Amino acid sequence: MGAAITGEHWLDFTAAGKDKGLHLLCAHFGIPQENTYAFGDSYNDAPMLRAAAHPYLMNIAPADLKAEFATQIDDVAGVLKTLGH
Repeated sequence: MGAAITGEHWLDFTAAGKDKGLHLLCAHFGIPQENTYAFGDSYNDAPMLRAAAHPYLMNIAPADLKAEFATQIDDVAGVLKTLGH
């Protein structure tokens, strides 16, 4: 199990291994890892973002995550535009 601070009064508990889930999906569907995209906005998304070839961070994310993930988008429209590109 993982835990991540996601707000001033929030602590998220999630199943460990978002990064492993991405790798399992790639293996199951035969998707090359270099074709993976991940979108996240908080600390609980960091392992998945690190596992993806193309990680995108929402601009509402904490500053230290923005320092780690240079590619950022503003909103869901940005996600759709990226995927349609």
